[in-house]
Amino acid sequence: MNLRTLLLALLIAAPAAAQASDLKMAITVDDLPVHGALPPGETHVSVAKAFLTALNAAGAAPVYGFINGVQNERVPGAAPVLTLWREAGHPLGNHGWSHLGLDGIDVATFASELDRNDAVLAQLAGDTDFRWFRFPFLNEGTTPAKRAGAREVLKARGYHIASVTVSFGDYAWNEPYARCMARGDTDAVADL
Repeated sequence: MNLRTLLLALLIAAPAAAQASDLKMAITVDDLPVHGALPPGETHVSVAKAFLTALNAAGAAPVYGFINGVQNERVPGAAPVLTLWREAGHPLGNHGWSHLGLDGIDVATFASELDRNDAVLAQLAGDTDFRWFRFPFLNEGTTPAKRAGAREVLKARGYHIASVTVSFGDYAWNEPYARCMARGDTDAVADL
């Protein structure tokens, strides 16, 4: 089973499981518009289209995509992913301009990262609420002062923190998957 098939199976099963138990679940995606290497023959747009098709087929509720706007500059052809996301009816949120972990920067830099991403979000968000923030690396600061400072910045700008209750390291599979696909090693992909 390839990663797309697995994703589709999980997304199809989630609404049925939620309906059976009256469970409410939010699905979010970090690091839009790109993250990691691509397999041969794929583009960031083709991956986004396949992912959005799977979400639609599963009847998923709107899925927040948390963006790092710097990728629009770093990766040619990445920007249309964000437009496709919005056109599919999914909202966007802020994940910091260049995905800097809070412990590696000061609060002023954190504020600058937030504000710089706002400019991208304001152009794309339409009438949706883009003032949701996901901390890069889920790092909210290891000192009380830094944590409080970041929260003050978010509050002053009208942001809500998009917490995570369940996370898995799906990003860790990008590079190995792309390498295996480049070699045509379907056995290794199956092992992944």
